[in-house]
Amino acid sequence: MLPAVEADVADTASAVMPGGVRIGLQRHQEANMTPEIEEGAATSVLVAASPLLEGVTGRYFEDCNEAGPNTPTRP
Repeated sequence: MLPAVEADVADTASAVMPGGVRIGLQRHQEANMTPEIEEGAATSVLVAASPLLEGVTGRYFEDCNEAGPNTPTRP
């Protein structure tokens, strides 16, 4: 059960992209630039716990930084 939320506390929501993360199942494969679990979790932990982002909402984060929108290229 979730604790009651105080009326004066605003909800926030942002999205994160940890990328591919190397786990134990991939330990015998060639290293292909995928981060370790700790590196993959860094963006999620930063957005969830950093006091610097308190009250920040509606943003997208990638590699521990705010990321802008993807601009598709046309052939």
